[in-house]
Order: sequence, then structure tokens, then C-alpha cells
Amino acid sequence: MVFESPPEEVHVLPPDAALLGDLVALTFLPATWVGWSTDRVAPSLAEAVARLVSGGIVHVSLRDPGEANAFSEALRHGPREPKPGGAFFEAVTEVRRVAPLLQPFRLENAGAGVPTHWFVCPVGSLASEGTIIVASWQEGVPTARERLLLSVAANQTAIILRNASLDRELLAARRELAQTEKLSSLGQLVAGVAHEVRTPLTYSTNYLRAARSRLARMDDGPDALNAQEALKAVDGALEGLNRINTLVGNLRRFTQIPPGRRVRTSFSTLVGQAVDLFSAADRGRGLLRRDLRAISEVDVDRIQIQQVVLNLVENAADAMPGGGAIIISTFDTPHGVELRVQDQGPGIPKEVQGRVFDPFFTTKPQGSGLGLSIVRRIVEAHGGHITFTSAPGEGTTFIVAFPASGSEMG
Repeated sequence: MVFESPPEEVHVLPPDAALLGDLVALTFLPATWVGWSTDRVAPSLAEAVARLVSGGIVHVSLRDPGEANAFSEALRHGPREPKPGGAFFEAVTEVRRVAPLLQPFRLENAGAGVPTHWFVCPVGSLASEGTIIVASWQEGVPTARERLLLSVAANQTAIILRNASLDRELLAARRELAQTEKLSSLGQLVAGVAHEVRTPLTYSTNYLRAARSRLARMDDGPDALNAQEALKAVDGALEGLNRINTLVGNLRRFTQIPPGRRVRTSFSTLVGQAVDLFSAADRGRGLLRRDLRAISEVDVDRIQIQQVVLNLVENAADAMPGGGAIIISTFDTPHGVELRVQDQGPGIPKEVQGRVFDPFFTTKPQGSGLGLSIVRRIVEAHGGHITFTSAPGEGTTFIVAFPASGSEMG
């Protein structure tokens, strides 16, 4: 493909009531997009632009952080219909890569079904938010009037997309602040409860162990059968107390993550050792696959980071009771290192994904709901952050990022 850009022309538009009406309509159009995602904005913008441009194909591409690119085509008066995946879309890709912005240009040696005249209007500075492309088989499309309208539409779209991005960031910050305040209040309450429960729990456990020791020695005589029944009851009570003791221990760890002893260590080596511990204890639950590429060192408390890895791998195994692969990988990043733990389970239901890190929230019958809360607090205490991706039927991937030794997260 060879591109030829004709000389840039300067057009002075005379006063035009119809033009003014179109400009006003485009100015207020984004008001209808408030709260929309890009996959809804793109078709609406394409439809609006297509009504203003005669004899061309309008192709809108919008970008949005956190969402897939949205593409929309609106065909208006084109002699041929472009087909997805065909020469037209190959030309669009090439045009977006090399075409000058806001200048009409001609595509020489165009293939069958590919327009010869193109105009690219950026959405946002240097097309940071996307592009509006008009392609035609006719020279002079779009006209100077239509180019002005395209610029207005692009500017208004960029504003609404930037505002939407700022709104999302503000909402996320408010949620994070609310979560922090909730955890602070909850931590004070839990610390008091854990302290009060620990002492009577210890007494009860010790008395039951003493009773069990005596019952175990009554294996002869007329009371042997009754002793065996009592022994089972004591064992059941001890099992229940052990679970309460574990919960209290989790509560104490949740309310106060100790600073620990930070040492400089190889991140991949540390993760590998934690996976070895799980492999030795898990008795074949899940097929562990490792891809430990990170070579950077980190300043961390080794025991706490191993606790993070063990918890995430344990959760991955629990998500696949029928078996499956657990992929543990590490990578170097521009700001540090990253750990990913991926399972092949059913995924986390969308309606509960926002509560995954909430204290005491769990989908496990025997879960305490504190595991991921503790993991998050450990990660954040080390200057890192944790996120996840999950889709029904495709499994879940937890992503943990830590700063490299001597640096901070960006």
C-alpha cells in the first residue's frame, strides 16, 4: 500500500444556520453517554458522525483503560460493504498506524473493496482516546464542513471519556477509604474479642486434654465401653476447640500484621520454596506448574510472603475439587516483581467479586473468610498491591506486585 497526502487546504466556512445546528447537537450529544462504557459510546458516536458525512464509511475506535477496545462501523452510501477481517480492516489497521492526523490522504494501489480516500480525526491529544476514520471512494469526502463537525465530535468524546475515567478513579479512591476505615474499626473490635476468648479457650482445651488422657487409660473393666463413647465426645469437643483456636489466631493476625524481619532475597527462590511446602503437604491436590522468571530481589519478611503464596495456592486447589492445573509464575516488571497464581476452576461469580477481600466473607463451607484479607494486608504492608481476574468457566488469576529491593511501587 502506498499513501499519498494531497496538499493541505485552508477552508473558511461562511455563517451557516444548519452548521450551527449540527454543532449544537454534537455539543450536547455526550450528555447522553454519561455512565456508558466505550462499547456503547462507539456505536452511538459512529451513528451520529455517519449522519453528518455523506458518501463515506465511518469507523470509530475508542480506547478505555480496563476495558477492551471497542470498534464500530456505520456504512453510509458506500458502494461496497466492508467485511470484518478482510482487506478493508487490514487497511484500517495500517491507516491508524501511519496516517497523518486531520489531513486527507489518498491510498494508492488499494485492493478490491478498499476505499481510496481517507481522513483520520483523533479523539484526544494525539489520538490518546481513539480515532474517528472516514473512508470513501470519492475525493473530497469529508468536506471542510464535515471535518469541522468531526473535530467537534472528537473533542466532545474525549472530554466525556476523560471525565468518566476520573469518575472511576474517584469512586475507587472512596471505596478504598471506606474499606480502610471499616478495617480500622473492625480491627479494634476483633482485637478485644480475640484477647477475651483466648484465655477461657486455653483453659477448656487443657481440661479436655486431661480428661482425654484419663479416659484413654480406661481400656479395661466394665466402664471401658462408656469410656470409649466419652473419648469420642471429648475428641469431637477438642476438634471444635481447635477450629476456634485457629479462628482466634487468624483474628489476631488480621488485626495486627507484625513488621517482621525484612531481608533481601530472590523473589523467585522464595516463591519456589513456598510452593515446595505446599507440594509436600497437599498430597496431590492440583497439578503444580511453575514459571518462575523473575530475577529481581525484594526486601520482605520471608515467612509472611510464604504465607501469601501458600494461601493463594491453597485457594486455587480448593477451587478445583475435581483436580486441575495450578500455574504459579513470577515476572520482573518496570517497578518490581509480580506473582501470578492461576487456577482452572469455575471462576468467582461476578456478583461476589467485589467482596473477595472483605473480612469474614467466604464461599467455602468451612472457611473463616480471613485468608485473603490477611493476604491483602501483608502485601500492602510490604508496599505492594493485589488484584485478580476471573471469568465463569475460565478460572481465576490472582496477581500480586511487590517493589524491587530499594524501590517503591509506581
